[in-house]
Amino acid sequence: MGVLVLAEASLNGQHVALLGFLLTLAAAFCWASGNIFNKKIMQLETRPAVMSLVVWSALIPIVPFMVASYLLDGPTVMLHSLVTLDLTTILSLIYLAFVATIVGYGIWGALLGRYETWRVAPLSLLVPVVGDRQCGALAE
Repeated sequence: MGVLVLAEASLNGQHVALLGFLLTLAAAFCWASGNIFNKKIMQLETRPAVMSLVVWSALIPIVPFMVASYLLDGPTVMLHSLVTLDLTTILSLIYLAFVATIVGYGIWGALLGRYETWRVAPLSLLVPVVGDRQCGALAE
């Protein structure tokens, strides 16, 4: 869907950066690849616990993110952001790390393990809707 929005914008004379377009394609490819790998892993005879799979796979992006932060922001900004943590940042980190990632991907992995991918994949379209409704509820 995002690729269609970018293509439509470029057809109407608006400029779409090539890097942004390629990153959108890469994100879709990574999401699809992750779902395929998850489905294959969950179909093994020695099926791992879903939470173990989610927790261990969550360790993978730490190194590339740290390298990207070092290259884009530099060590001074990285150190400053770690030293000046406040309660809002800590609570946001806890929510993103545990609720959104561990619980969300745990449920997603369990669904992929139980049902066919074509039955589960449309549920990912609910993510922005649920997020929007939660933000609306919190803002009131």
